[in-house]
Amino acid sequence: MVNYAATLAVPRRLVLQLSHSLGARRRAIGIPRDPHALGCFRQARLVLR
Repeated sequence: MVNYAATLAVPRRLVLQLSHSLGARRRAIGIPRDPHALGCFRQARLVLR
């Protein structure tokens, strides 16, 4: 396993906006909650990274 720390040069507000959009899209198309899936905030952070 490789661990690393990253600092994103984007405002936190952008990550929050993207995570809210992801959550809304998931609800709109009816994706069920999966405890093993990434949460919207972590997924948004990964996409921006």
